[in-house]
Amino acid sequence: MTLDDGTTIAYDRKGSGPAVVLVGGGLDDGAENAPLAPALAEHFTVYNYARR
Repeated sequence: MTLDDGTTIAYDRKGSGPAVVLVGGGLDDGAENAPLAPALAEHFTVYNYARR
């Protein structure tokens, strides 16, 4: 995803269903919540993104 200011934000998308956005700590690259994503993906569309 690219923001209006040109910054690219990396993210992973898993599963289907209602959306759940995983929000990690300020310096997280997405690894912090990665273990949780597969379990949630059984029932939700999970978005796990890297913070700016």
